[in-house]
Amino acid sequence: MCAPCCHAPPGPAGSHAAARRSTGEGRRRNYAGRVPAPSPQTDARWAVLGAGGHARSVADVLRRSGKAVVAVSGAPSGPWPDDVELLADDAQALSYAQRHGAALVPGIGANHVRLRVVDRARSHACVPPVVATTATVAPDAVLGDGTVVLEHAHVGPQASLGRAVVVNTAAVVEHDVVVGDGVHVAPGAVVLGGASVGDLTLLGSGARILPGVRVGAGCVVAAGAVVIRDVPEGARVAGIPARPIHDRQAEQTEEQQ
Repeated sequence: MCAPCCHAPPGPAGSHAAARRSTGEGRRRNYAGRVPAPSPQTDARWAVLGAGGHARSVADVLRRSGKAVVAVSGAPSGPWPDDVELLADDAQALSYAQRHGAALVPGIGANHVRLRVVDRARSHACVPPVVATTATVAPDAVLGDGTVVLEHAHVGPQASLGRAVVVNTAAVVEHDVVVGDGVHVAPGAVVLGGASVGDLTLLGSGARILPGVRVGAGCVVAAGAVVIRDVPEGARVAGIPARPIHDRQAEQTEEQQ
């Protein structure tokens, strides 16, 4: 079993100016420089935590990079190939990973659930970050355990991403950005240079976070919103420029991701 750790592509991670503005400064600094040696385990077989639509997207990323998806957990929302074992729940997936030496990857859309599952899994098995072959990640960017960068996404220089982050299809996390744990950057969303995004925040499809803006923890930024000023913790915002919205509008944004 490979030890749970946070990962950076080869090259010096350096210090992040944006990280010093983050409330998780110490945690972010601990990511830097911890570059694990390649593990045959993570190239051989993978089990996906989840079995719904997002899990199928994650499994596709793995297959396109030549990795074998051998199991998924939970109730499937659609068909899986015959050679993929269907496990009842995440507990079975953890046991499977230990028995068979499989790496784990989260395929869960809900931020709170994904982060909780990844944190539990890290003490049982290897949960490395996954990057699609069509995505680009700067050599000095840092990705936490269980983070997934999907097709055609981009993570820029000196960016620091926490655990269980989803950078979805064609999303952009630019240079010097700090992204907390359990964040979902939905398809086509863009976080521009020096901005920061707090834990468990959802950035809706096509949202834009302008340079240097801070979005607090637990926020929902609606699809297509343009955020030009700081957003406090737990806020729901929408529009151009983004302004506070009612809970029902925020719920619709969450349902659509």
